[in-house]
Amino acid sequence: MTSGRLRLSSRNRFLAAATVALVGGVVYLVRARRPQQQEPAAAPPRIGHSRTVSASTP
Repeated sequence: MTSGRLRLSSRNRFLAAATVALVGGVVYLVRARRPQQQEPAAAPPRIGHSRTVSASTP
């Protein structure tokens, strides 16, 4: 093994940069397409209350 720095040709550097960019784009798209959280359910009607305003009072 050599202790010197790994030398890459310009073509290999371009391929490495393109691969990193492609992987980054795929990760971004996967994260952007994650399912969104559901909206909270509407509150149920309260028991004992009338929904009509014209209800007669005793």
